[in-house]
Amino acid sequence: ELQVNLRSREVIQEGVEEELEKVKKELKDSQKELKHKEDHLHLEIDKAKHDKEALRKEIDTQKNRATVAETQLSQISRQSGASVDQARKIHELELEKEEAERKARAAEEALEKKIQRLRDTQEKLNTTNAVKEDMARTKRLLESQKADLEKEHIKSYAGAKCPPAGVVRKLGEEKPSQVSSSSSDRGSK
Repeated sequence: ELQVNLRSREVIQEGVEEELEKVKKELKDSQKELKHKEDHLHLEIDKAKHDKEALRKEIDTQKNRATVAETQLSQISRQSGASVDQARKIHELELEKEEAERKARAAEEALEKKIQRLRDTQEKLNTTNAVKEDMARTKRLLESQKADLEKEHIKSYAGAKCPPAGVVRKLGEEKPSQVSSSSSDRGSK
């Protein structure tokens, strides 16, 4: 009866070890995938920051153009006796000002979209990090459970006259099926 009990515990431990190895492999694969996603998200964040800075520069440039056009327009309109050339110049400057303002608004809208994408990417990165932390906790829990099972397994052999099947298998002396038969022979002597 003791041998049956010990063998059932061995089978349970083997099952747990196999499950732990499977979970470790899945965890390792998931960690690789998460690392790849994290690297990709960091690249997206860096690119978005670069694009954001370029858009800010474009906004400043367009605002400066609008200001210059408005200043020139004011100077020309203050001058007395506006000629046809001056009227054309005024019209061109007004168009340039409107174009610069339109581009500045478009750049501001694009910047807002980039900022939102950056926030979304950061949120994805935070989620990825949370998943990684959860996986690490799961791994530690499984390793702790395995260690507890191994301790229990070793304690169960403390009173037995035969070595654990795992020890015999590690030494390569007998196969698991021979352990139970040789153990029963020893028990009958």
